[in-house]
Amino acid sequence: MNGNSLAMTQRGLYNSANVVIDQLSYTYQPGSNKLARVTDAAIATTGLGDFNNGTNSGDDYAYDFNGNLTKDENKKISAITYNILNLPETITVSPPSGGGVEGAERLRTFMMPRVISCRRKYKKVAL
Repeated sequence: MNGNSLAMTQRGLYNSANVVIDQLSYTYQPGSNKLARVTDAAIATTGLGDFNNGTNSGDDYAYDFNGNLTKDENKKISAITYNILNLPETITVSPPSGGGVEGAERLRTFMMPRVISCRRKYKKVAL
């Protein structure tokens, strides 16, 4: 496994008690350092913790030929495209289940020549 973490437990204070917030298990793609799946065995009753275990089956993450992340099911990221420098260009986030938002949110980052900063543009995209 090349020193990859296989598990992590996060504890926190909730109603004056020390409770388990996240109990994560990591699975990697065979023969690789690429993360395939993360599962959380903790009961999500506190509203604390920062890991959102998506309701998906199979691998949570996908990568391109260069090893760039192209999908993150736990964060509802359905697509990430990269420019020629392997920098993120477009990140498409699926709408939350249960409605409220129609279409997907798309964050597009434009790289400006000779400028250190970049601008971001958000727009709703029909699915």
